[in-house]
Amino acid sequence: MANKVKPRIVSLAPSATRILWELGAAEYLAGVTRWCKDVVPTEAIEGLPVVGDCWNLDAAAVAQLQPDLVVGSVPYRTEAVESILAQGLRFLAKAPRRLDDIYGDIRLLAGIVVKPGGGENLVKKMHSQIATVRERTAGMEVRPRVSGYIQEVKFHSGQLVKKGDVLFVIDPRWNQPTYDQRKAEY
Repeated sequence: MANKVKPRIVSLAPSATRILWELGAAEYLAGVTRWCKDVVPTEAIEGLPVVGDCWNLDAAAVAQLQPDLVVGSVPYRTEAVESILAQGLRFLAKAPRRLDDIYGDIRLLAGIVVKPGGGENLVKKMHSQIATVRERTAGMEVRPRVSGYIQEVKFHSGQLVKKGDVLFVIDPRWNQPTYDQRKAEY
């Protein structure tokens, strides 16, 4: 892919679409997932076929786009990946677990679209943005809204959590008398 012909890439991973857009290489995209519209400006992927994702897709529709490469990221459904490979398509499987893995993905995609300097610049930009967040949050402390003893931790370091997720289980004996009293009042 190092020749002058631009590779045609079908992105089944919004993260890959975002990386290509950040590299100034959105023109390499031949198809995207429906989730890509959430990570790049609409005009960056306007008019591109929406082909599914690594969980649900029509591999024949992907093949009709004649991509040089299909990029996907975890989670994968085995049957989806097998159907891509059965079409004779090249599949780049991304499974980042740490920031260093993401930096590696950036460098890899930058090399594929022949923008290695852009890859290094994007990694440096991310380092800078992370440093800024660390500086702004250095003095902050996280305080619980309830008191008690932690009985169980329900997450691990680096895990993505969302509103409503249970993070800790508090020993119920700590607040049980108050709970029982309030319950009896109603």
